[in-house]
Amino acid sequence: MSRYTYESRLAVLYLASTLLSIVTTVCTLVPYEHWREILDVCVDVRCNCMLYGSDTFNFFTGGSRIFCLFVVFASAPALVVGMVMAGYHGYRVCISARHHTPNGRKSKSLRNGEVAVVKPQNENPEMTTPICQCWTMVALLGITIGLLILAAAIILTDGYVKTCNEYRKTLVKTLPTTGLATKVIYNRLSCSSILDFMDYLEPTTRPFRRRENFDYSRPYEERDFTRGDFINTAASLLLAIFTSWINCALWGLIVIHNFVLAKLARSRNTGI
Repeated sequence: MSRYTYESRLAVLYLASTLLSIVTTVCTLVPYEHWREILDVCVDVRCNCMLYGSDTFNFFTGGSRIFCLFVVFASAPALVVGMVMAGYHGYRVCISARHHTPNGRKSKSLRNGEVAVVKPQNENPEMTTPICQCWTMVALLGITIGLLILAAAIILTDGYVKTCNEYRKTLVKTLPTTGLATKVIYNRLSCSSILDFMDYLEPTTRPFRRRENFDYSRPYEERDFTRGDFINTAASLLLAIFTSWINCALWGLIVIHNFVLAKLARSRNTGI
């Protein structure tokens, strides 16, 4: 395949990655903002993340906010690079399409009766400028971004499952369940159903509690904690998990395409 084809694919891949990054960021930021005040019941640390939640004697607490902040901002590099590279490759593909001619040879009759074979130029010179020869560096950048998205996808998936399993314990204590009903909660209800219970059973407000080693210099900080209207936490997190794994796969394809372009550029320069 020609360089034109690979760059066309890259434009589509970068654009798809940009859209997936936006969806992942929004679908993790919304539950985090919704639950961060209600789940943050720890005394001396910030535990306001809906990932890696824990069942305690009195409350259901969230996990460390570092997990949520990492997941929310992990897609930022993919979003920025995806937008820039999608525009870059899209521009180059559109410019090249104006000069792109089909493969093959054309014959041209000369005045003396001879026939000359003319080979058309397949690629626009714009596609072979020196700025296009840094595919290896772009591929290495893609590996870094791909690993970042992979880490975020793993944290999202594992944190979602851990919160689900911990809230099963809370649900057994909250609902008057015994015997087989308890087995249903532990063995049959999906994580989506468990988090649906969490959406409606957890309080919408918590009284203000003063923390240790925390400066309340602003009066508006001493207020009750709220979480607003009900949301579908499970659907939001599942969509974030799905898009993050798909985005990770897309960056794998992006890296492969950039290495192929690097090989094509090297072959063109060496005449192989």
